[in-house]
Amino acid sequence: MEYKDEKINLRIEPSIKETLLVKAKAKKMSLAKYCRGKLTRDLVT
Repeated sequence: MEYKDEKINLRIEPSIKETLLVKAKAKKMSLAKYCRGKLTRDLVT
């Protein structure tokens, strides 16, 4: 997959960020990689 932009600016509440961090750590991923993957999957399906 080709990315046109390496950065995605996302503003989220601290509580949501903590939840996403827990999910990312469970999959042994960084928060940025987890969010990028989830966004890509949600847009494709």
